Amino acid sequence: METNFSELELITLAISMEEEGVKFYTDYAKKTTGELKEILLGLADDEKRHVHIFQKMYDEMKKGQESEEYLFDENVKEYFHSFAKSEAFSREPKVVSTVKGALLVGVETEKATVDYYKNLMKYIQGDAKDVLGRMIKEEVSHMERLKELYDNYQE
Repeated sequence: METNFSELELITLAISMEEEGVKFYTDYAKKTTGELKEILLGLADDEKRHVHIFQKMYDEMKKGQESEEYLFDENVKEYFHSFAKSEAFSREPKVVSTVKGALLVGVETEKATVDYYKNLMKYIQGDAKDVLGRMIKEEVSHMERLKELYDNYQE
């Protein structure tokens, strides 16, 4: 694993992971209807919200830093998306037939993202660690919300 991520690279990776999450939940939603579809689309919307949170972090951190324009290169963006897809969203969408099953997929996917971000903590230093800590908090909050929905949902 790459061990020298800059803060902006971490943010770019987080944005890629969240964008993969949007695609992941949207792909599941295409295979369903009704309430289940609405829940999955809601999860995709949550991931979009996370993209905006991380994009705002990126914009704030970019002020006053050296230019890292290479992060906008299509090959670099594709690398981050491939990396994100292989880490947290490697599973192909399965047919989920219940709302509870869809919520469980959401919990598992968020957990994979949290686990990945926590693993990255071993390899980063300085301010980047603080940034990643904020990312983990956001993902844990999302995972806990999904878990609560899962635990309280009655089919």
